[in-house]
Amino acid sequence: MDAVQFGRWLSDRRRKYGWRSQRVLVETINQDVLLKECGISEDFLARLEAGQLAHPFRGSVRKRVFSLARLLCKTPRDLQAYLQAAELTDLSAEEADEVKHLRERLAAKHPSTVSLLPPRPLRLLGREEAVRNLREALCCMETGLCALSGMPGVGKSALAYETVHTLTRQQRERCFPEGIATFTCTGRRGQRGLAALLHEIMTFFASAPRSLAKTKRGNGESNAPFAVPTSTALASHIEEFSEADLAELIDGVRIALAGKRVLLLLDDLDAQFPLRQALEALLMREYTSATAYGSNGAGSISRVVFTTSRYIPPPALMTYHLHVGVLEPDAALELFTTLLKRELSESEYADAQRICAAVGHLPLAIEAAASSARVAGVPLSLLAERATQYPLDRLLDGEGEIRARLSQAFGVFDQAIQKQFVLLSALGAPSFGLESVAMLHTTSKESTDCEPLAAHEVISPQYTSRAFRASGQNGNRPFVADVPLTLLANTAADLGQFVRHSLVELVSQTTPAVTPTTNAPSSASSSHYPRYRLHPLLYTYAMDRLEQLEPEVVRSAQQNAYAYALAYVEHYGADVDRYECEQEFLQAALMGALRQGHYALVIRLLARLLPLLGRLGTYEKGERLLHWGIYASQQIHDQQYHALFLSHLGTLLGHRGDFKQARRVLGESLAIAETLEPSKQVWTALSELSHIACILGEREAAHSYIDTYLHHSESNNNLIGVAGALYMRGYYWRLDGNVEKANADLTASLGLISAPIDEDFCEDTFVMALRVEQARIRGEYALSQQYTQGMEALSQRSEDPYITADFLFDQACFIVNYGALAEARTLLLRVLDMAKRIGATYLYTRATNMLRQLPDVSGATTTIYGW
Repeated sequence: MDAVQFGRWLSDRRRKYGWRSQRVLVETINQDVLLKECGISEDFLARLEAGQLAHPFRGSVRKRVFSLARLLCKTPRDLQAYLQAAELTDLSAEEADEVKHLRERLAAKHPSTVSLLPPRPLRLLGREEAVRNLREALCCMETGLCALSGMPGVGKSALAYETVHTLTRQQRERCFPEGIATFTCTGRRGQRGLAALLHEIMTFFASAPRSLAKTKRGNGESNAPFAVPTSTALASHIEEFSEADLAELIDGVRIALAGKRVLLLLDDLDAQFPLRQALEALLMREYTSATAYGSNGAGSISRVVFTTSRYIPPPALMTYHLHVGVLEPDAALELFTTLLKRELSESEYADAQRICAAVGHLPLAIEAAASSARVAGVPLSLLAERATQYPLDRLLDGEGEIRARLSQAFGVFDQAIQKQFVLLSALGAPSFGLESVAMLHTTSKESTDCEPLAAHEVISPQYTSRAFRASGQNGNRPFVADVPLTLLANTAADLGQFVRHSLVELVSQTTPAVTPTTNAPSSASSSHYPRYRLHPLLYTYAMDRLEQLEPEVVRSAQQNAYAYALAYVEHYGADVDRYECEQEFLQAALMGALRQGHYALVIRLLARLLPLLGRLGTYEKGERLLHWGIYASQQIHDQQYHALFLSHLGTLLGHRGDFKQARRVLGESLAIAETLEPSKQVWTALSELSHIACILGEREAAHSYIDTYLHHSESNNNLIGVAGALYMRGYYWRLDGNVEKANADLTASLGLISAPIDEDFCEDTFVMALRVEQARIRGEYALSQQYTQGMEALSQRSEDPYITADFLFDQACFIVNYGALAEARTLLLRVLDMAKRIGATYLYTRATNMLRQLPDVSGATTTIYGW
């Protein structure tokens, strides 16, 4: 044949095998893992069939024509005719080997492919990558177990169904030529469940009725086929099933599957199903001396088992494992709006986001909430409110399906293990560490009987941009909450069961290390332990079940939680990393103690957390905790802490720009301070009032406040306060142009901290800030920039972000005078980012105004978008 004749011949063959157009054939080629890399395009096929390519074919054209034989040849005779028509003679060694394998594959006689597929999901949003990864894993897996796991309602079955449906015809023929079959395994447990499943698989794949297993009749045995017509009869028969019968059934399954490459989808496996035994029967590999599946005259026939289950199988059994998590927020919102089948208004959009977040972005819960809104007509605002307060409310789960799924998941545990799970909610937070759970089961003294710290025991952070606070790094002190290792091991074992059943999520394997000491106990303070998290719905479910336990048990667990919280904060103080690990638990302990009237405990906990209140993400969180502390101090008439908490509240209000409210609260703190005995802590409101006055341009008031603060600090021998006051006053003198006084105050401040004055004082950060200010006084631009970078690096993990942002703003104002516009712009952009993140609105506005007035190198002005 010449090129034109071959093109016509090829076109006729393409249509004969069902590809009506060149485009359809190319789509099929691109779905084939082996062919899509050959570069066969629609244009190439068009030119080939038109006879426009040089004949005989050479190079890349020959390679692509040769590859087309994989699709256009169905028998060895077809292959021979194709090679002759294309004049593919004088085969290379590689081509000869490929022809050999292709001829063997076409010569193999397989039974027709069968498919017993589950219904395809109507929609599956946010799972595209998971489907793609699963499909590739199944196609690349020679043999083994591909397991999907996840909590109830997360969509494991839907993901598995979509995966098997997206397998292309070519993938099925190549990987699973004998078909794909799905078997529902709900409720199948133990040997009885195993026998029932194996019988169904054997019956489905057998070419004739099975006669390998025996049925029992009375005291005798019969060789009647093990073919049970109904599930009831099968259940009755398996009640009398012996180990020998099961062994014969396993052999029967192996014979029924012999020579078959299939994909078996076992959906909703129970944790008590004997998966290991099932795999021994289903994954038996056979080797043959002459087969189309391998080379050198020998090959293997293998199978793949695909399972979905809440239970995570042992790693030794799995070839591929995917633990299915909840949807990403955007995908969850898309699912909700898709189910709602209408556009959302702006307010409804926010409500929908709240609903999705409240139910933990769980697909089943989102479907239930959307059904309540669309079918029952419940307004989204009501749904959002109820979901936030109680995500298992009947408004969101009218059919009770979610609660039923959760209850079913607990059915595998005995009462003792269920009790252990329910007590997790006594911690008051869905995220927790191993040590805090272990402490629930210890015998501790009544933590609620504690007395609050004396005011002079608390390290009071100076929440201003001028006086830097204490770091509170207490890692070298032994942790007083000593948890026995035996108890930790038992707790880890219990939590491990919940993780294996997808009821608790393992968040991480380690927590920040603590510097070991010779007298530190060998428990939570010197080792790395995992952290865990409960899904919001599982946490709510546990809270409901907590009310059903004996009151004394619940009370004891809560007392232990309070004791651990108190020991934790008193040991770690203001360690940011440690606080972030347990912030949900510590805030829950504060709230729980407040609700139960343990006001002294609230004060004691909050007193140790004061240095962290400006670093909780937004100031609203810190302000909420301070309001709790103010209320608790009022209830037990503790004026020292009342004044201290008011002072810190005024500071946070000032940082976010609410100066009027800040001044009122700080004034209340000072009014109380005047009625108390001298103390280091109660006069800190003066430093913040001074800072606010300076910001507002009230320079005389700023001097007056800081002079008064300096006087009280000197009277109370508060060297940290004195050093901070001198630093702030030196800063004011520089702004006034009085370089001599500024330098004197800064030198005096630096002299006070030449030797350590407090083990918890953040000396390095404070010294660096002093060095920056001294460089500014001397007009040393480059040195001030160098020290500013050092101060920023030191303060990232130890300071309120407002302090750092305000300090950078001051540096930007300073270097503008030296024409360093690019550097100033960089600093201001960082200020904007930090101020927006923490909600410091006034500082954001100041930085924005300055940046707008700052010309860039081209003479244009910088455009800043709104908040």
